Amino acid sequence: MESPVKNGRAAGRRRKSGTAPIDEPHALTPSMRIALSLLLDAHQTAARLYRDPWDFALEIHALKEAGVTHNDLRSLVCQRLTEHRLERTRRGSSHRAFGPPRSFRLHTDSCFAISEAGLRVAQRVTAPARPSWDAARRELRLGSLVVKRFRQPAFNQETILAAFEEDGWPPRIDNPLPGNGDTEAVDRLHEAVKKLNRGPSRRLRFLSDGAGLGILWELASDLGAT
Repeated sequence: MESPVKNGRAAGRRRKSGTAPIDEPHALTPSMRIALSLLLDAHQTAARLYRDPWDFALEIHALKEAGVTHNDLRSLVCQRLTEHRLERTRRGSSHRAFGPPRSFRLHTDSCFAISEAGLRVAQRVTAPARPSWDAARRELRLGSLVVKRFRQPAFNQETILAAFEEDGWPPRIDNPLPGNGDTEAVDRLHEAVKKLNRGPSRRLRFLSDGAGLGILWELASDLGAT
């Protein structure tokens, strides 16, 4: 009788013979699309600056902050939509250096860049995500990613989010907090904006227009920014 482990390995080898078509990925989850969008943005930034694409490779922690999982990354690598390398940059070096991974394991120094196949797919399937506010769940989302979840009452923040949701998330809305632009209302707006920007995810950023008369939102492309 053959060992189950041996049979499992044989089945694994058989499965490897069927490679997912790289131009029509069979299972792009919402978080995988986020990963492709971020990798595409990094690639385009490198191109604008005439740099090697690996100079702008994304670290694994940056992708995880955006809601991308290890399984997402492994799937993208298997479909040859991304390339995976381990960073080996020496202290004081003016250029980033990378080495090939020894296995399928992901490490804290794992970095990713989009592949040629990934470029074709990303340009076709990625689109700027729009926020949404679920008042019943009290969740702010960007696509499928939960950006912020409220567990305590937060009247000013929730009022702002409800106003954006009602208007369909335009780039700017008038200050929805009561007070008609007086000093107290401006202070409340600034404090609410500061609190809206707190949290583990940095994909979405809110800003006051400076005069306290309106509030804006934007996608934050630099996940490493503080």
